[in-house]
Amino acid sequence: AETIASSAAHETAALRAELDASRTAAATATDRTAAADAKLTACAEELAASDRSLAAARASLASVAAERDDLRQQLAAQATATRARQRDADAALAAARAEADDLAARLTERERDLARAAADADRMRDQAKGHEDLVARLAQLADIAAASRPR
Repeated sequence: AETIASSAAHETAALRAELDASRTAAATATDRTAAADAKLTACAEELAASDRSLAAARASLASVAAERDDLRQQLAAQATATRARQRDADAALAAARAEADDLAARLTERERDLARAAADADRMRDQAKGHEDLVARLAQLADIAAASRPR
C-alpha cells in the first residue's frame, strides 16, 4: 500500500508538474496569441492607413489628370486662336503689301508726270527766252527804224 501510495504520490507530482508545464505553455501560447493579435491589429491599421493613402493618391492623380486635360484644352483653344490671328495678320500684311505696291506704281507714274512737266517747263522757258530775244530784236529794229525816219 505504501508503494502504491508512494507511486501515486510520484505520479500525482508528475501530473502536477505536467499540469504546471501545460499551464505555463498555455500562458505562453496565450501571450503569443495576444502578441500575434496585436501585430495583426497593427497590420490591419497599417493596411487601412495604406488604403486611405492610396485612395488619396488616386484622388490626387485624378485631380492632376483633370487639370492636365483642362490645360490641354486651353492650350488647344489658344493655339487655334493664335493660328486665326496669324491668318488675319498674314491677310492684313498681304493687303498692305498690295496697297504699297499700288502706291509705289502710282508714285512712279506721278514722278514720270512730274519729269514730263519739268521738261515742258524747260521747253516753255526756252521758248519764252526765244520770244524775249525776238522782242528785244524787234525793239532794236523799231529803234533803228524810228531813228532812220525823217523828221
